[in-house]
Amino acid sequence: MRDWSKVKEASITQDRGLLLEFAKAYQSAFNTKLNVGCGMCITDAYKRLKSYKNRIEMKQESKYKLKLKYQGAFWKGRPLQNGSMTEEIAKDLIKNHPKGEGLFAVLPKKEVKEIIEAKEEAPKKVATTKKKKSNK
Repeated sequence: MRDWSKVKEASITQDRGLLLEFAKAYQSAFNTKLNVGCGMCITDAYKRLKSYKNRIEMKQESKYKLKLKYQGAFWKGRPLQNGSMTEEIAKDLIKNHPKGEGLFAVLPKKEVKEIIEAKEEAPKKVATTKKKKSNK
């Protein structure tokens, strides 16, 4: 199914094929037919479908739970919260944050083990300096 939050409403109304696809998605989500000839109906349906998608995503439980003291901390300009924690964000934290898995109270062990192993296998950058030539 297409991610309708990334499609502009104007695009839906201007492209007949996209409009019909949107109407089918709306019908499958709400078991209600959409009147594709009514501009206001399309606008309302667009808002409703986006809101529905957001609620569904929020209800999905993450396998990762932050420790209470890290709730609200910022990572890459976004606040960290269990309610909006995705697997992608959690894996990025484990891999790239200095505290890594120490940020979490709950972690899926198998996935974390894979991330840590990949992190350890990555080539480490070694600082090199040029030696000064002595004038003897």
